[in-house]
Amino acid sequence: MEGRKRVLEKLEYNKIIKLLADEAGSNLGKERIQQLKPSYKMEDINILLQETSEASEVLRLYPQFSIGGFRNIKPYIKRTLLGLSLEPENLLEIATSIGSGVKVKRFFEDLDKNYPLLAKQVHRIENLSGLKNTIERAITSEGTIADDASPRLKDINRGIADIKDKTKSKLQGIIHSTAMQKKLQEQIVTIRNGRYVVPVKQEYVSQVPGMVHDQSASGATVFIEPMIVVELNNKLKQLILQKKAEEERILSELSQKVAGEELSLHELVEALTNLDVFFAKAGLAYRLKATKPIINQNKHINLKRARHPLINKEQVVPIDFWIRDNITMVVITGPNTGGKTVTIKTIGLLTLMAQSGLFIPADEESEITLVDSVYADIGDEQSLEQSLSTFSSHLTNIIDILNNATDNSLILLDELGAGTDPIEGAALARSILEYLHNRGILTVATTHYGSLKHFAYNTPGVDNASVEFDIGTLEPTYKLLMGLPGKSNAFEISKRLGLDISIVDRAKEFMDSDEIEVGNLIQDLEQSRRQIEQDREEILKQKQEAEEYKEHLRNKYEKLKNRESQILEKAADEARNLLKKVKLEVKEIIQELHVTKQIQENQDRLKGLDEEISKTKKETVPYYTGERPKELRIGEEVFIPKLNQKATVLELVGDNGDVFVQAGIMKINVNIKDLRTVAQSGAKKENSRPITAMITEKSRGISPELDLRGYSGEEAIKAVEKYLDDAVIVGLGQVSIIHGKGAGILSRAVQEYLKSHPQVKDFRFGQHGEGGHGVTVVKL
Repeated sequence: MEGRKRVLEKLEYNKIIKLLADEAGSNLGKERIQQLKPSYKMEDINILLQETSEASEVLRLYPQFSIGGFRNIKPYIKRTLLGLSLEPENLLEIATSIGSGVKVKRFFEDLDKNYPLLAKQVHRIENLSGLKNTIERAITSEGTIADDASPRLKDINRGIADIKDKTKSKLQGIIHSTAMQKKLQEQIVTIRNGRYVVPVKQEYVSQVPGMVHDQSASGATVFIEPMIVVELNNKLKQLILQKKAEEERILSELSQKVAGEELSLHELVEALTNLDVFFAKAGLAYRLKATKPIINQNKHINLKRARHPLINKEQVVPIDFWIRDNITMVVITGPNTGGKTVTIKTIGLLTLMAQSGLFIPADEESEITLVDSVYADIGDEQSLEQSLSTFSSHLTNIIDILNNATDNSLILLDELGAGTDPIEGAALARSILEYLHNRGILTVATTHYGSLKHFAYNTPGVDNASVEFDIGTLEPTYKLLMGLPGKSNAFEISKRLGLDISIVDRAKEFMDSDEIEVGNLIQDLEQSRRQIEQDREEILKQKQEAEEYKEHLRNKYEKLKNRESQILEKAADEARNLLKKVKLEVKEIIQELHVTKQIQENQDRLKGLDEEISKTKKETVPYYTGERPKELRIGEEVFIPKLNQKATVLELVGDNGDVFVQAGIMKINVNIKDLRTVAQSGAKKENSRPITAMITEKSRGISPELDLRGYSGEEAIKAVEKYLDDAVIVGLGQVSIIHGKGAGILSRAVQEYLKSHPQVKDFRFGQHGEGGHGVTVVKL
């Protein structure tokens, strides 16, 4: 346990916890966060990460959301269970906490999407609005008992105010009387021991009948309660005592109500505390620009552009680091201050963060492997207390690590073998690495020893890495180069700093040929890497250009496809209209033939029925002659073949030939080409279909609601257009269009269309109980 605590401190996990606690909105949340430690169970870690994920999604959609100002009311609840009364400010904190719960519960009930883990906490919150309202009626926002907290208290306060007024009035009369002018030190009324008194000069005390209550420090002034107000002051004292007793009764009653909701209030506090922690984790993720890591159990680490969370994000250099493909160990080499220590700290800290349910500052799809513990030997381990040298202290720590680490641990070793003889240190370091490698323990080690580069290069399952150094500027770039050992740049640096070239060349002679060959090999690899990096950047650039061109072509294709659909739809509409027109003309011809046939068959019978014919003429209804009117006048009667209905012209709408007419109970727009003239004499219209029959038939299939969820913008507008036409025909005065909340795109498109619709009188979003902003209510 002590070793784990030391590792958390070395990797600065406690500083991450402090950052996390700063995101919490309550003291309880901060306290809960201080107890947060990495978990070593996959099931628990997945739940912790899902909590962060759900809270992050809510904050992304609703950045202004907060848990609210709830308090730690558990001690107050405990007091009520002991039969003790709470103070007004305690009760006010309880009401405030209940208010936070009510707000949170209402917020999540209005969300379209379900968040299971957040919902689990929200469901623990009961609606205690009744208790909240009771407290707030009795306790003011300043934390005092309200004057009208109960009917009796209201009466007592009214009596106190009345007596105070009477007492002050009597005393005002005394202090302003001529007889008292010279006897008073000042013409004021004050209070001593809860009773109204006047300040009398010492020499006149015997001349002012009343009770002495106090005197000034000098003795020159005596505060006397005149006898005329003694009785009033007595009544005032009694009322004040009654008020105190009533206030104590009110506090006791409210405290018992709190005790009666003990379990619900405990659940409220626990749920709000947990939610505060969830949203603190989400807030930290947003601040660090962190993402949800993938947790695996196959000893794979894959960090993409990972950043140390405690280094300024404007200065930190992201690293790509991986352990995969049967690799269990990485040896990192490179110059001092080049970023080796920061690299292994980043690996360890991000592992601890992920296993604590926190997002990590790395790109999407970064992976962390589940470990049962993280061990680290980092920094200056010199122990003054134990009189151990740096090397001895490091070695003591490493021995402890080797004794306690399991095959599922992660071990981080910084400058392994340093602090002693280089040859012995390198040999010892290699032996330790071989031991860890043979056990298959995930290990990341940094070193200066060149022999360990050979070990990493020649040992299967071990990989090299290095931190880059810029020879041109003689400064590290802090970039991590995976698969490439670091090269000693001592000779190059020496030459650039001005060391005589002959000295440098002589130094090279002291190196054996293998070391020189390895150095040249590393240099060649570095040049190849730089070329590959340049080629990679060029390929990425070309890929991006290709993607942009592909997107351009796709958009162009979509536009053409939409245009094609519009043309086909327009052609289909024209074909339908033509078919309707042909059917109508055929129907007219059939009707005319039918009439002609009847006239021929009944000609003989009609000759003898002149009177009946005259009567019939009076009862005939207009029929259309089949001619389209060239001009129309307001008030003129016309015939609408499509509806088989007579209409009256109300208004000439525009230059395109549209006419506003009234047909029965309907007022509609019709084009002049769809109208026929009306003659007042002629044959009686047969087989006409009453407009009321059409309305009745149409009304059977129309709902007062239209659900557009799942429609595209264009599909939705067409559906609304047809629906409103049908609604007008059947005489619906108000309809509801359901479009959902979402990003608001569909609701805006629908409401833009409604603005220009001639039959729409008004529209608005739904109110509470009507669907809120997910519904538009339309008046026709």
